[in-house]
Amino acid sequence: TVLDRFKPTNGTLAFKRTTVGGPLLQPSVGQVSFSADLDQFRLHTKRSPSPLRMDRGNISWRKNRLTVNKIDISFGNSGISNLTAVFKFDKSQTFELKSRSVKLVADELYPWILSFKNSESVLKDFSVTKGTIFLPALDLNGPLYQPARWRYALSCNMENLVLTSVAFGEPLTINSGSFDLNNETRSKKAQNRIRLSSTELTWGANHLTLIGAMILSKN
Repeated sequence: TVLDRFKPTNGTLAFKRTTVGGPLLQPSVGQVSFSADLDQFRLHTKRSPSPLRMDRGNISWRKNRLTVNKIDISFGNSGISNLTAVFKFDKSQTFELKSRSVKLVADELYPWILSFKNSESVLKDFSVTKGTIFLPALDLNGPLYQPARWRYALSCNMENLVLTSVAFGEPLTINSGSFDLNNETRSKKAQNRIRLSSTELTWGANHLTLIGAMILSKN
């Protein structure tokens, strides 16, 4: 199963307040409601270099809808602030996810991504050894089990991001830079738009500045 790769797993979960409602006799999942104010959640796994932490916020279940409201998540020095999400397990099978800010530390995140099946084949030719990625805001939604139809809008700031690869020879460092990424549908065709703001790079003795935009779509 998906969770097998994280064994052994241990942690703690504590709520400040919980409420449960529903029929007393043979209730179905759709008839039961649940709400809890999260106090703290700690999860330690074999393949995670740092424990996963969740603090404050609310978790609720009602009418086949799971709602996560204003939860802070941290993973070492990485973190997601003020996460709000809605997962609908009815006929629509959709989700919405928003966060006020996201901070990702490369040398913490990269080993964790490598622990997932098939990720090594994608990332085997390069590695991200240092640096930080900031997302001032995250907005993601779409069908739960159809990633190709997800809709998103995000801005990303990069700082001292170091990429190494045999193809590069010398390490490639993104000293500073940012880009915006979003997708939309025009004339029944999905388009991904990338706008790269002034980005400063260092590659060996070379200093480069990149700026531009790109539209990716399937015919």
